[in-house]
Amino acid sequence: MAMPHASELIYFPSDYDPATNTWGGGRPMGEYDPTPEEIVRVALAYRR
Repeated sequence: MAMPHASELIYFPSDYDPATNTWGGGRPMGEYDPTPEEIVRVALAYRR
């Protein structure tokens, strides 16, 4: 997977599954509400 841009992570988590519209192993997208700190952490984790 390519490194996601932080702006994309605001709306879609890095493990988003468009086929089921879920993330995090089956959680509904309505539960996705990341903090700014979480978005930055995930975006930076892909740089390693």
